[in-house]
Parts: sequence; structure tokens; C-alpha cells
Amino acid sequence: LAAAFAGFGWIFGIILVVFFALANYHTGTMLHRLCLKHPTAHSYGGLITAVFGDSQLTRVVHKGIYVYLFFFLGDYLMVLALSVQDIFWGWKLCKPIAAAIACGGLLITNQLRTLTHVAIAAVAGFVTIMATIALTLARAGMGADIKYVDDDESHPSTQYLVATPSFVRFTMAITSIIFAYDGQKIYPEFISEM
Repeated sequence: LAAAFAGFGWIFGIILVVFFALANYHTGTMLHRLCLKHPTAHSYGGLITAVFGDSQLTRVVHKGIYVYLFFFLGDYLMVLALSVQDIFWGWKLCKPIAAAIACGGLLITNQLRTLTHVAIAAVAGFVTIMATIALTLARAGMGADIKYVDDDESHPSTQYLVATPSFVRFTMAITSIIFAYDGQKIYPEFISEM
């Protein structure tokens, strides 16, 4: 979301994040109500069939949602591969190798099949994020000169209250905000797998 804020500026960025958070809350609540009303539906496609009946259109949508989830999870894997590249920035890993490392990490964490194990992983993730924030704040408090480097080119660190993005930057920023709230479509599959 940092790139979205850089593209939109603080004011419009905060407005969009709050708007999409409320929209996500509303659609998530509707999805939860559908799952309660149709407890035998264990997938998003199953919910569509339960609500609209079995027809050719619902079968197409049922199959289409899995094509969508394939690309959606592929997008998550790309973000994870880029994160691995950023973590090991000194090694100059190519994306396929970074994606393989990311898949190795996913293979371990995907073995968590109960909510108890997921809760332990969530606590570990929370502690990791808080430690990163604490280290960053401690480093900033020491007055360290922080330089952002990508292929030896420095990036400007100016933040604007209101930015005037180009069409491409606007599209990238709005899709990153929407992407941040897009995980609820896989919710029924997660619940049915647990």
C-alpha cells in the first residue's frame, strides 16, 4: 500500500483505503451470511449454485471462479517472489529461483490444517512484523542514513499530501489498494479445508 499512497498522496490514499475497507467489510458480511444460510456449500462455486440453482451459467461461473483463483494465487506468488528477492537483495536472485524459494516456504506453512496451528502462525507473523517495525524505528531513532537502492539508483523519498499521478500510476495504485482487500473470495475454500 505504500506505493499507492505515494501515487495518490496521503489524503486521497487514506480516503480510498477507508472506502475499500468499508466495502470489503460489507461484502464480507454478506458472504458470511450466505455461508450461514447455505452450510452445505463448501466453496464459492457451491454458494453460487446454492443461491442461483444449477444451470449452465452457474456451472460456467463455478469453473470460472477457480480460473480466477489460479491467477489470483499466482499474483500472490509473484508478490512473494519479489519479497524474497528484496530480502536477499545482495544475491541478485532471478524471479524463478525466488519463486521456488517462496514455494518451499509455502510448502511448510501449508501443512497447517487446524485453526490452532494457524493461530500459532498468526502470532509468529505478528511478532515478526512488530520486531521489524521496532528495528526500523530504532534505526531511525539513531539517526542512521537510510538509502533505498534498486540497481544502484536512488529513489526520492518525498511524500505529497495530494499527488497528481499519471494514468498508469493511478491504475497501479488503485489496483494495489483493491488487491489488498481481495482475499475474501477464497474464504469459503479456506473454511471448508480446515
